[in-house]
Amino acid sequence: MTECKHCQGTGWVLYQRNEKEFAKECTCTKNKLRNKIIPRKFRNQWDPSGYTQNWMQITDFFLKSDSSVVSTLVLWGLTGRGKTRLAYKILDTWATNYGSFRDVEFIKTTELHRNLYLALRGGFSVEENQRVIDNLKTAKLLVIDDFWCSPETTDVNFIKKFNDLLDQVRAEKIMITINLNPKEYIGIDTALSRIKENAMILEMKGCDRREEFGLEKIRMG
Repeated sequence: MTECKHCQGTGWVLYQRNEKEFAKECTCTKNKLRNKIIPRKFRNQWDPSGYTQNWMQITDFFLKSDSSVVSTLVLWGLTGRGKTRLAYKILDTWATNYGSFRDVEFIKTTELHRNLYLALRGGFSVEENQRVIDNLKTAKLLVIDDFWCSPETTDVNFIKKFNDLLDQVRAEKIMITINLNPKEYIGIDTALSRIKENAMILEMKGCDRREEFGLEKIRMG
């Protein structure tokens, strides 16, 4: 493997300011963390065309706003509208411009359900699942994908655990994606009571972008 020419494999780059020497994380380390967190199919894959709303402008407002004003973005819409892609774009933008890839967490709600259940059940996997939960609590930006997407994640016991977890989350920003309008199908006061006060709840409209992408691949092939 070729050694990084900037840090010589140390992961840190030295620089001087006011005759004092400092160290900062090398770009190669940031790229490794980014590639570990963001799956290949979601890297550099955000396409803003075809939307009536300016999602980059919304992203900018969401990330720049003080958390006391806007702390959470709840994005809903039919499957294939680009919610998960935008979620990864927001994660990437925040980690690159406002924080670090060490401070972000992305989790599917079905995985969260499993982690919460196994952490309480006992056995050899308790510590591993509790570690995942602890990482979610300490993240500065937290993305929870596909909320309310399966019977087990709409169960009242899970919703209670979900709200209890949100009580302990320290994140400056939280993003939740969901396939249906939470105001119509979910008791907001029950299921999302911890985030509704400082939340933007927006619909992502448009065509099924998975079908469009599939057709484009056929044309290119």
